[in-house]
Amino acid sequence: MVATRRNTFLRKNAIAPVKIITNSIFSIGLKATPFLFYSTGLAFVCFSLSDRVGMISITSPTIPRWATSNIDAVLSELIANSYDADATEVNIFIEDSSIVVEDNGKGMSYQNDEVSKFLKVGVESRTNEINSKTGLGRMKMGRKGIGKLAALSISNHVNVKTISNGEKSGFILTKDCGENGELEPIAEEDIDFITIDQNGTSVEMINPKGTIGSMKVIRKNLSKLFTISSENFLINIHKGDEHASVSDPLLEIAEDLCGVLIMGDTFAYIHDSVDFQGEDLSKKIDSHSSKIMLVNKDGIEKEYDLVIEGWIGIYRTTRGLKVGPSSLPANCVSLLANGKVGQMNVLPEIGKNKMNESYLVGQFSIDLFEKTELPDMALSNRQGYKSDDPRYEYVVNYLKDNVLDMAIDIRVKYAQLQRKKKELKELDKIRSKEVELRKRYAEFKENVSRSVSEVLSSKELTDNAIISDTINEEINKNVDIIGIKREVDDFKKKILISHCKKDKKIADLIYNVLLEAGFEKEDILYTSSSDQKSRIPLGMPIYDYLREFFVNSYSTEKMYVLFVTSNNMTSSWGAMSEVGASWITRSDHIIFNDCKASFQPLKPLSVDEQYVTFETKDGGKIVILEEDYDQFFEHIVNLCKLYEKSDYHKDDLKKSCDKYFGEISIEQYLN
Repeated sequence: MVATRRNTFLRKNAIAPVKIITNSIFSIGLKATPFLFYSTGLAFVCFSLSDRVGMISITSPTIPRWATSNIDAVLSELIANSYDADATEVNIFIEDSSIVVEDNGKGMSYQNDEVSKFLKVGVESRTNEINSKTGLGRMKMGRKGIGKLAALSISNHVNVKTISNGEKSGFILTKDCGENGELEPIAEEDIDFITIDQNGTSVEMINPKGTIGSMKVIRKNLSKLFTISSENFLINIHKGDEHASVSDPLLEIAEDLCGVLIMGDTFAYIHDSVDFQGEDLSKKIDSHSSKIMLVNKDGIEKEYDLVIEGWIGIYRTTRGLKVGPSSLPANCVSLLANGKVGQMNVLPEIGKNKMNESYLVGQFSIDLFEKTELPDMALSNRQGYKSDDPRYEYVVNYLKDNVLDMAIDIRVKYAQLQRKKKELKELDKIRSKEVELRKRYAEFKENVSRSVSEVLSSKELTDNAIISDTINEEINKNVDIIGIKREVDDFKKKILISHCKKDKKIADLIYNVLLEAGFEKEDILYTSSSDQKSRIPLGMPIYDYLREFFVNSYSTEKMYVLFVTSNNMTSSWGAMSEVGASWITRSDHIIFNDCKASFQPLKPLSVDEQYVTFETKDGGKIVILEEDYDQFFEHIVNLCKLYEKSDYHKDDLKKSCDKYFGEISIEQYLN
C-alpha cells in the first residue's frame, strides 16, 4: 500500500541538483533551492526544499546527538510533533523498506514561512504562555525543534511532505549527500499522501535501521513513551495486514497489572482497567503539591507550584513482558511533562535495590519540568533530565521517601496472596488424597475380612497357606494404596520445632543447623521462621493443621518434635498444647532445655532420657556445656540418618555450623 504511493527518494527530475559545501555550521540561501548543512557529530545533515526560495538557519551551536536507535522512541517524537500540529489522528504505516508517520494536523505552508520555521533547529519555540499552546489550546510538547532529527537516528534518508489548505511542500532530510555533494529535491507532483486531504504532514523514513517488534510490542512501547491518546487524538498502527489503534496507551499496560497505586486524579481511570481478581490491591493517595523557589530564564528567583501526579502498577509477572530486542524495559518508572516522557526510567534513582522493585511500572507527571519561563532541564540528547536541576532533585527525593514503599507494600501483599492460594491448592490436593486413602483403606479392610471369612467357612482352619494366599491376593489388588500414602506422607512436615517466642534464639540455632545438615525448609515446621516455607500454610491455624494432617490422618507418618523448653513455656499456652499433642500422638521427641532459673522439663516429656541443656545468663548471653554441645550434634546426625538426609560426620557438621554459635559460649561447666 505505502510502496505504491511512496516517492522515489532522490528522484531524477527537471530541478537542478544542489551543491553541498562542507566546512562548518552555517546558513545559506540559493535562488533555486535553499538548504541547510551542519554536523551532528555523527554525519552531515542536509535539507533540500523543492523549487522554493528561502533562508534556513541554526541559532544554537548545541545540536543533540541522538543516542537512541529504538524505532518506537523515534515514533513517539514524531507523534509529539503531530500533537503540537493539532492533529486529531496519526497513522503509522510500517513496511520492510519504510516507515511512514502521517497526521491530519494543520500542515505547513511555505508561503506563510511555516516550512522555514520547521527547519530551524535549536530555536526556542516557546517563549511565553501564549505561544506555549497550540491553536486547540494544547500545551506544546516540543521546545527547540530538535525532535525532528530523531528520524535520522534510524534512517539516512527521510522524506517530509506536507500540505496546508491545499498548498503542498516537500523536502528531504539526509545524512548522506552523495559523493559529489549533490542532493536532488522532491518534485512537487510527487508530493502525495495516504490518508491526508487538505491539511497534514507525512514523514517517511527509508530503509529504517533497528528491529521492528510485533504489533503488540509496538503498542506497548508507544504506551510507555506517549501517554496522550483519546477520541481527540487517535494513534493508528498499520503493519502489513495488521491494523490496530492505541485508544488509550496506559490501558495497554493495565491489562498486565494485578495492583496499582494512584496519586492524584489524572490517572485514576487506570484503576477500572486492572484485574484485581477480587483482592484489595489498590491504593489512592492525593497528588502532591509543594512550593519551590526557582530561577527563571531572566535570572529572577520566583516561587512556583510543583505538582506531582502519577501511578505505579504492579505486574502479576514479568515473564514474557519483554519480547525481543525491540521491547522497551517493562520494569520502569518514567517522568513526563505535558503528556510526553522526558526520562524513561527513574527507578534506579528512587529504588532501593529490592527484589520487588522488578515488578513495578509507572509514570509521574510534573508539568513544571516544561514550564516555558524556566530553563530547559532536558539533557542535550533529549533522553533524560539534568540530575542537578532542583525540580528533578525534589521529585526524585519525594518519590523515593514517600511513594515507592507504598507500591512495594502492594507487591508484597500480592505475593503473599498468591503464595496462600498455592498453599491452599496444595492442601486441597492432599485433602483429596487423604479422603481417597481413607476410602481405599476401608475397602481394603472390608475385602480382606470378607475374603478370609469365605476361606474360613470353606476350608480347614489349619490350612494357613490358603489364608495367607488370600490375604496376599487382596494386598496385591490394593497395592496402589501405598502410592497414595506416600504422597500424603511426602506433603507432611518431618520436624516440628516447638518453642515460645522468648526462646527464639535457641530455636533459630536448631533450625539453622538442621538446614545445614541437609533438611529442606519444607521439611521443618517452625512458626518463627522468616521463610514461609517453614511456617504453616497462610491463613490456617496451627492446631487445625496439626489435627487434620497428623492426629486425624490415616497416614502413620508422625512429626519428630524438637522441644525448646524453659521457664518461659509455662506461660505459653501454645507451647504447653504442643507438649500435650505430642504425648497424645506418641511422637518421638528431643528436649533442648534452657535451665535459667533452675528450670527442669517435666513429664509427659521424656525427661528420663538425656537432653541438651543451655543456660541463658542475665544480659542474654547463652552458654552450653561441651558435653551438651556434643550431644546436640549427636541428635542432629541421628535425625539425618532417620530421614535419610546428609551423611555428615558429627565433627564435620560441628565445623560447618561454627557460624551459628558465634553468640553462644561453649564452656566446660556452668557457673
